[in-house]
Amino acid sequence: MDFTPMFKSRSVDRETNLHIGVEVIYEEEDAEALVHILNFFVDEHERSKGKLLLVPSIFVNGNKTNVRALLKSLNEFPQGKRDINGTVALYFLDEMRSLFEAYLASLEKFKKDSEKAFEWSSDHLFYDLLEDYRTIARIFFPPREGME
Repeated sequence: MDFTPMFKSRSVDRETNLHIGVEVIYEEEDAEALVHILNFFVDEHERSKGKLLLVPSIFVNGNKTNVRALLKSLNEFPQGKRDINGTVALYFLDEMRSLFEAYLASLEKFKKDSEKAFEWSSDHLFYDLLEDYRTIARIFFPPREGME
């Protein structure tokens, strides 16, 4: 998994850029982590009960898709046998901060619950995923009071 900032020009006259979000890129070996976040989006949509829920734009090898279509294609294969052929990019804008934070909180809860049963270490499937999302949160979604 990799991530890169998304920028928008602050003004036509200036060469400075304004950070507006992050592109999270899932690669071949990240299929299980991708299925995890896609399932989270589906669950959040069901919990929102018809309210507008902003989810990241999703592109598979440069082609736009949606959560359910991508999840359906990944679920055609059993867990542990899934691969991503190319890349899948999720585009989180700052407007999706609450969804991003909710996903990070779910990963933190998963870690806390898992520590009751076994030692949380780099051997765990989601160890690197949690560390990556913590890094993304620190860089791209700092506390709002720190953004001034």
